[in-house]
Amino acid sequence: GVAFAPDGRLATTSDDGRLRLYDADGGLIRAVDSGFAQPFGLAFNPVDGRLAVGFVDTTAVRLFDGATLAALPPPDGTGIDNWDLSKIAWSADGATLFAAGRHQDGGVHPVLAWDTTGARTRLPGGDSTVMSLTALPDGGLLVAAADLVLGVLDAEGQPRWTHRPVQMDARDQHRALAVSADGLVVDFGFEVWGKRPARFDVAALALTQNPPEDGRTAPPRQDGLAVKNWISIKPPTLNGTPLPLDRYERSRSLAIHPDGDRFVLGTEWSLRAFDDTGTELWRRAAPGIVWAVNIAANGDLVVAAYHDGTLRWHRMDNGTELLALFPFDNGEDWIAWEPEGRYAGTLRATRALRWVVNRGWDATPETFRAGEIRQSFRPEVIRRVLPLLGTTPAIHAAENAARTEDFRRLTGGLVPGARLHVLAIGVGDYAADHLTLQYADDDATDVATTLSEQMDWPYQPGFQLTLRQEEATARSILFAFSRLRETLARSPQGQDLAVVLFSGHGVVQDIGEEKEFYLLPHDVDVTRPEDLRRTAISGYVLRQQIKALAAHGRVLVLIDACNAGAALSGGGPLGIAGRHLRALATGNVTVLASSRAIEVSREDDAWRNGAFTEAVLEALTHANDHDGNGFISVGELTEYVTRRLPVMTGGRQTPTIETRFTGDLFAIGS
Repeated sequence: GVAFAPDGRLATTSDDGRLRLYDADGGLIRAVDSGFAQPFGLAFNPVDGRLAVGFVDTTAVRLFDGATLAALPPPDGTGIDNWDLSKIAWSADGATLFAAGRHQDGGVHPVLAWDTTGARTRLPGGDSTVMSLTALPDGGLLVAAADLVLGVLDAEGQPRWTHRPVQMDARDQHRALAVSADGLVVDFGFEVWGKRPARFDVAALALTQNPPEDGRTAPPRQDGLAVKNWISIKPPTLNGTPLPLDRYERSRSLAIHPDGDRFVLGTEWSLRAFDDTGTELWRRAAPGIVWAVNIAANGDLVVAAYHDGTLRWHRMDNGTELLALFPFDNGEDWIAWEPEGRYAGTLRATRALRWVVNRGWDATPETFRAGEIRQSFRPEVIRRVLPLLGTTPAIHAAENAARTEDFRRLTGGLVPGARLHVLAIGVGDYAADHLTLQYADDDATDVATTLSEQMDWPYQPGFQLTLRQEEATARSILFAFSRLRETLARSPQGQDLAVVLFSGHGVVQDIGEEKEFYLLPHDVDVTRPEDLRRTAISGYVLRQQIKALAAHGRVLVLIDACNAGAALSGGGPLGIAGRHLRALATGNVTVLASSRAIEVSREDDAWRNGAFTEAVLEALTHANDHDGNGFISVGELTEYVTRRLPVMTGGRQTPTIETRFTGDLFAIGS
């Protein structure tokens, strides 16, 4: 701490517990032991020059002669026995000494005041740690607390006014900050401990309160590496060895990478990444305490919640900041921006974003609204920054999308040169008789045939393969994915669309405490659970295959899996849990599945298809074009299937849908 006397003398505290007094020219007058290990706050009495000192490691307050540093009788500290009174101030007339800090009384952090007689008074402080006290000329006191509450007490110690923050309070959300697998959706709380939960979806640019517990997001992984004391006043350690933080730098949050070989630590000053040996990979200065941190399951993005009320996305490989979000406390307004100043947000919020131009340490800075710079309000760029891991590719993609839209509008086509790829798989002929499906192979044939009509216009023909019955072995399916990926990789500008249909059986199996999803190919062995896991296509493998496709274009996944009464043991339905399907829908991937986890997928002689596949085929050939542009969009397709399928099945089947991209898909059929 540092304090100036009216005559220019200077007093300082230091880590060795010493007080030092200097004259106006910087010459040392005297140094004494303060009596405690960590002196912190200090202030000269403006009238008699007494020096008051507060400490980080005790609730004691000490008084010294301001000219000699001789110890004086301390103020009464009876009954003050927790935390500290590290913030010190004198009233403008020198008659009252104020002290506050982490000290709590009755669940709040009061300001204590001693008058000239030594009598102590308890004044209103803050709901959290008091960070600063400043005496005002009229006898009042300015009080600032860690929860960003700012207030003024009048000369009688009564509240004159209080300003509360308009931002989220990220404190103690180190286990509550939840992120989707692709990092585009984040769940947080507006209040400490994650209370007043909310969700922000970057792709939709939407802030909502009380998000559903739909499994779309996951809290940070905090096990798998021996990181200790990561939320403690003690130095954090890895395998018992202290991590290389700065002196007095305190750790506040932890997230371990999905691969288990790296982790990110949030501290009071920095966001840091380490490998599993404790070697620092990168470090980024923080705009405030990093109260919470998470790493997306795809391993590409770090999301951090800061004390300044922002959520910020960083690249996992080097810590570069990609995007910042400020959600307003009203739960409705928000503003998001990338480091170069392009932004998106609600109307009221965007007025708050300003540029600050510093004019030197002794001049008032200038500010102006961000919107005064042309091409700054760019929501079409903001929603693309995270999937493309940078502003420059996001700008290019947004401009290309605008050109594509103009081309579509003028020519009636979708994207010039875009190709349509179709991999259709239908398996109803299984070795186990109770798994037999009547129309799964017809599902594959009918979808492939219908989509082939799109391959002269508006698309150019691409990869086309239909695997039916005994053709659909695990090996042939994976080989088909490989061929499709190679074809997509040659796509210009990633504008192609790949449609993958699987009609057959899908099952979720327990593996210890975990669950995994499997597609059953023709040659699956269901004799024992371990045989099934060995011969089926696991959800992990399927996710990797689809992710590889999505790196080169959009992917529409259609899954018509399970049948009424079918089961591995012959006794219950095969179900696909929604969270396993959500794991497939990342980035450029949209998934439509035939039923909820507790439902079975139906087929009927009247359709000669599965009900879900029939609904998809109807959507492609019926007038489902709500905006009248001649094309079926992602939204129009999902709306039709969602509405039609329950009607077809008497309410016994509802699709599960995860949408990760928008726009037109197909031309209206006849």
